Amino acid sequence: MTPSEIDFESRPMSDEQRERVSDNIKAAAALLYAIRQTPHSRERSCAITKLEECVMWANKAISRETD
Repeated sequence: MTPSEIDFESRPMSDEQRERVSDNIKAAAALLYAIRQTPHSRERSCAITKLEECVMWANKAISRETD
């Protein structure tokens, strides 16, 4: 894949898409709360990083939907 094939453009989102992104963030916040109840460890740090990554990809998928 060349740099010209990578899509770095942001897209405007509909109100419905913004609501779904907000729902994702709220769900992730609830899970983050549970993760933070665990002892500090590499595993905890990895779980938080993966949660952040999960929300990012889910929200990117929402933003790429076409109306």
